[in-house]
Amino acid sequence: MHGQKGAVVGLLVFALTRAAAGEDGDRPLLLAASVAKVRVELSTRVVVTQEVNLSRGSWRGEDQEVFVAFGAPGVPRAIDVHLVPVAKGHLEAPRGERGVPLSWTYERRRPANASPLLGRSTMAGIAVRLPADVLTRALAPGDMAALRIRAVQPAVVAGGSQDLLVRLGDGPTGPLVLGRLEVVSDKELSAMPEARFCGQETSELLAIRVEPASNAERPAAAAVVTPRRAGADLCLRLPTLPKR
Repeated sequence: MHGQKGAVVGLLVFALTRAAAGEDGDRPLLLAASVAKVRVELSTRVVVTQEVNLSRGSWRGEDQEVFVAFGAPGVPRAIDVHLVPVAKGHLEAPRGERGVPLSWTYERRRPANASPLLGRSTMAGIAVRLPADVLTRALAPGDMAALRIRAVQPAVVAGGSQDLLVRLGDGPTGPLVLGRLEVVSDKELSAMPEARFCGQETSELLAIRVEPASNAERPAAAAVVTPRRAGADLCLRLPTLPKR
C-alpha cells in the first residue's frame, strides 16, 4: 500500500510531544462533509476505506487540516490518505482513481490546528493536511472531492468472527450522512456480515452491498435513511473467511 508506514509505536510516542494547551478549542471545518461510503475488503488482511465527500461550504482558499480518530480493534498496521476529485453530477469518486496522496501525522488527540472530522477530539488518530492548492485542483471538476482514508487491520481469525468499529462524524447541523456500506471478499463468505450504528440505544441492521453476493441476505435498512444520533459510530461483525 502506498503511504506512510513504519514504526507505529515510535510515531505515537513522537506524537505525544505535539500535545499542547488549547487542543479542546473548537476549529470548525470550513468544508461541508458527508461520509459517502465505508468499504471493507477481506483477504489475508482487512482493509477499511472511509470515503468522505468534501464540498466548498464556507471554504475560501485556506489550508485545512482535519482530524480522523482511530476505530477498533486499534491502531491500524498501515494507513494511506488520498484526495480524489468527484466529477460534476456524481456522488462518489471513481474507485480506480488514485488522486493526490496527502501527508498526515499520528496524534494522541486532536491538535488545536485541526478541525474534527471523524470520531471525537479526545481519541487517538491522525491529522491530515489539505493544502489550499491541492484542494483547489481537486474541487475544480465538480466542486466536490473525496478524502479517501485506507487502513489495514489484521485478518479475520480462523474459526471465529471479527468486530470492527469505524468512526463516523458530526457536523454543525448534526451527524454526518453515511451513504452506503460495502464488504468485498476474495472468497465466498461463511455468513453475512452485519452492520449497525453503535453508541445509541437501538439500531436496526444496515444494508450492506456484499461481493461475492450471498443467498443469506436479510432485510436491512439503508444507512442513508437510518436515524443516527450524534456521537454514534459504525459497528460491523465480519465472518470468518473459508480456508484456502
